[in-house]
Amino acid sequence: MLLELRVKNFALIDNLQISFGEKFNVLTGETGAGKTILLQALGLLCGSKFLVGSARDETVDVLVEALFTPKKNSKLKELLDELGLDFDPGEWVLRRVIQPGGRNRCSLNGNLLRVQDLKKLGPFLVDIHSQHQTGQLLDAKNHFKFLESYCSDEVRDQLEVYRHKVKEFRSQLVRQEFAEQRTQELAREIAQLESELSEIEEVRPEVNEEHSLVELHKRLVHRGEIYNGLEYCRNLLDPALDNSACRDFLLLEKRIESLSSLDSQLQDHFHDIKAINLQIEELRQQLALFEGELGNLTPQELFDTEERLASLEKLKRKYGKTIEEVLDYEKQAADKLFSLQEEQKQIENLDNDLELMGKDLIQIADELQKHLSTAALDLGSQVQSQLSRLKMKDSSFVVSFEDSNSAVEVQTNEGIRVFSLRSPRECQFYLSANKGQPALPLAKAASGGEVSRTMLALKRTFSKVHPAQTFIFDEIDSGIGGETAHTVAEMLAEIANQNEQNILVITHLPQVAVRADKHFRVQKYTQNELTGTKAELLLDWQ
Repeated sequence: MLLELRVKNFALIDNLQISFGEKFNVLTGETGAGKTILLQALGLLCGSKFLVGSARDETVDVLVEALFTPKKNSKLKELLDELGLDFDPGEWVLRRVIQPGGRNRCSLNGNLLRVQDLKKLGPFLVDIHSQHQTGQLLDAKNHFKFLESYCSDEVRDQLEVYRHKVKEFRSQLVRQEFAEQRTQELAREIAQLESELSEIEEVRPEVNEEHSLVELHKRLVHRGEIYNGLEYCRNLLDPALDNSACRDFLLLEKRIESLSSLDSQLQDHFHDIKAINLQIEELRQQLALFEGELGNLTPQELFDTEERLASLEKLKRKYGKTIEEVLDYEKQAADKLFSLQEEQKQIENLDNDLELMGKDLIQIADELQKHLSTAALDLGSQVQSQLSRLKMKDSSFVVSFEDSNSAVEVQTNEGIRVFSLRSPRECQFYLSANKGQPALPLAKAASGGEVSRTMLALKRTFSKVHPAQTFIFDEIDSGIGGETAHTVAEMLAEIANQNEQNILVITHLPQVAVRADKHFRVQKYTQNELTGTKAELLLDWQ
């Protein structure tokens, strides 16, 4: 609970420190005295935005500091673990300093925090009711927030699971919409790659093939010239012809052989010429074979070779400067085709995935809605009971569920199911203020005083389950007087005496002020031609 509050250099406050009681605290004072400024200062400790120009002296730091005694809460412990802080069941000093340049320095018991951390801690420390919040009660868009606050931790956990599922389902819908466009693009890309791969596969190019084809083409083109040259060479190497070079070399071999019998030194030369003649014979045979191969070549082979070279050249113009680059492109295209085909399969499975996700969402939503409906009935009954105490015995308060315009649609065999983005169905408060009147939306059925009493009834109901340690009410008794004011004071006292909670009430009603354990009067003062705000303790029954 909130035990002390210190504020420096904020709005009309120069330096103010208040020690609150552990139960029922009341602030009274004239309109404009600065009571709401204290709530705004507490709001800063809960992460509210600091408005430029709110400093009393723009050259000095703004300080808001509070002393709390926390109560154990599993959710609060989880948050502290997330922030890397130990749960200290003793006293907490929460501090926020706003420097003239706008920089914030926040801390909890000396441990540095961020402003967003204060926003997370705030709901566990203080619940601030203001006139603005009463106005929010008239807007049906806010009604589910009240119902959610009343639900158990288990139901709120279910709500988080539901919302996560809704986000997943919406993302899947977006992917499906994108997939419909992507399907056409994939079909074009796949068709193009398949055509390119088919073209390369049809040719089946091989590394170094082109060089062999060029040589073969040259041979085919110059076949006649080569054949004539081979015929001339064949005649020179034919020993049967009188004018052949081969015959002269054979005669040379015989002459040296005969001479070597006269001089043994010529034996080496005889062996050399004999080896040359053997090589000549081998060459003659090889040329004969080549001449035979050349004779077997046909004009069709020239046509086929030119056609093959043209096919390879076409591939190089489209897919690479060399056959190696063409083959590299083929591999890359095959890999990309596989990837696109896998993506195509995934897109084809989106409908099945979406159907399964829709069934899962429906199951979770239906189970959650049962718990929400139970909580709504209980909330309606509790608020009805409190309204009866507040002199609205003939009234009827109902929490009704309705479909939301902001929703996702799930196709089922029975038709389309519609779900709200934050809950299976939205809720709205209906009120019948008098017997015999139909229940109407709260904004149409309630007067100003009835709205205030409805809000008080809600707060009285929520105080039993709300994790906050301190409840602050800013003129929640607006539009209320007479006998009802005594009941309001009684209900506020009940809140102050339950679950280790204390309350701080800003009021103009003496019936409320007289029930306080501590009564402070907030008033303005003037010093050195500057207006300030101070809080004076008038009564302390503790």
